[in-house]
Amino acid sequence: MTVRTLPVNAGIVTQETGYNCGPATTQNAIWAKTQRVVPESQLARELGTTVNGTDSIAYLDRALGNHLGIDHLTQWVLNDPPTPAQVNDFWGRLVRSVNAGYAVAMNWIAPPNNYPRGVGGSRSPSYGGGTVYHYTLAAGYDDAHRWVFVADSGFQPKTYWITVEQCMSLIAGKGYTYPNLPTGLKVTDVTGFTSAFMSAIGSDAKDVLAQIAGRWPQLGGRTVAEAVAELMKR
Repeated sequence: MTVRTLPVNAGIVTQETGYNCGPATTQNAIWAKTQRVVPESQLARELGTTVNGTDSIAYLDRALGNHLGIDHLTQWVLNDPPTPAQVNDFWGRLVRSVNAGYAVAMNWIAPPNNYPRGVGGSRSPSYGGGTVYHYTLAAGYDDAHRWVFVADSGFQPKTYWITVEQCMSLIAGKGYTYPNLPTGLKVTDVTGFTSAFMSAIGSDAKDVLAQIAGRWPQLGGRTVAEAVAELMKR
């Protein structure tokens, strides 16, 4: 069982205006990785935030990429409810991000019948006033229960746990932004395995593998191993 949470700065987690949840979430994500405070007003300018809020989670991926030095990707979840595969994809990206020290920014739609419900003894946040459109931060995980640790700039308490299923039901209709981390798989890893495998098998199979290991015009002159490694970087 692993429970891992990133740092949350109690002094900055709260958004400075009623419409600054996008800049505040970005600010909290930067702090979680670097313990560096970027003024919320500066981030609001970068995100194009107005009294109507921040138009798109895609603006957060650009800002986070600039401040954290690693590209961020936005995953849209436009269907509601999300599929089990989408839930699992989010969970895998969250765990991988947090393990590397990065949080995941989320855009939520929370109708009154689906306000966030705290689990694991954490208090439910004080959402109210109809459907809430809001940016929040996933800053940790509990893999035994598949719970998500949320830093919430707009409501008390500022941190709480919810299930990954409810978390994704809140993202449905919007999206989330996560760091584009390298996979760690290198072409040499794949080709090295292929060479070792070929030395242990018979000549007929070697002929087949020799063709696979060759350079294919259909793959832009790359080997199968090189093409697979390139795909896994994306």
